[in-house]
Amino acid sequence: MKKVLDSLCDYRRFSWNLGLETWQNMHEARQLALTQHLKAELKKPRKKKKAYKR
Repeated sequence: MKKVLDSLCDYRRFSWNLGLETWQNMHEARQLALTQHLKAELKKPRKKKKAYKR
């Protein structure tokens, strides 16, 4: 009986799937929040850093 209940209620898999779903929702929300303008602003320091190395 214990094996049947364990296979039906695999808590580790449930926890993993719940965590993965939460991460995906947070990632999607962040991607939607970043507009093209913000993405361009985030890339500016990289361009300055490359110019400084030359």
